[in-house]
Amino acid sequence: MRQGLGADCAYPPAPARWVADLQQMGCAVGFIYVYGPIVNYTPDHVAAAREAGIAVLPIIVPGDAPPPPPLYAAAWPYGVHDGPIFYDIEDDSLPPASWVQQAAALAADAGWRPGVYCTASRRAAYSSGLWWRAGTQWTGGGFAGALPAPAIDLSDFGTPAALQYDFEVTGPSGAKYDLSAVDLDQLLPPPPPAPAPAPVAVGPPAWAEEED
Repeated sequence: MRQGLGADCAYPPAPARWVADLQQMGCAVGFIYVYGPIVNYTPDHVAAAREAGIAVLPIIVPGDAPPPPPLYAAAWPYGVHDGPIFYDIEDDSLPPASWVQQAAALAADAGWRPGVYCTASRRAAYSSGLWWRAGTQWTGGGFAGALPAPAIDLSDFGTPAALQYDFEVTGPSGAKYDLSAVDLDQLLPPPPPAPAPAPVAVGPPAWAEEED
């Protein structure tokens, strides 16, 4: 498992400062909110992250009574059209389990890798695809001022795709972030295979030159 760090921020700073925050926290992934009550990202955030080599993963906050699924189209205006996508399941965003199951199935059919963000206690009701686990023992932003953030061993937590383990961490810009340990093998595409070596030109065998 390739393990790394990710972060989400409800109120991100301007794109360049957001990317600088992620870099100084040591994050390989930036989670962005594309649907829900708080949506403060722009396509420029996504472009800046990609230019810096940081992956961008969308979050859907469907609410208690969401519109028809799957809502993945909310990510399109940001330039995100496939890959992992998470449905945020927590207080004030507890849609019917059948809605999430249908949303995940439709998203998968469209080429996404859907999953849910929820606590372990809600996993049974909302078991769809990848799992981004909400931490249950928050440390209360204890890593602010001690960046980059330390690594957390995902293997200690049942190897979810991601584990959110700290909140309200202050980035260098002053913005507040929630930090997650992430399984890069699950959340990022594998590196492309090495190109095959170019064929070597082979001339006629030596004995052919000796014949008249």
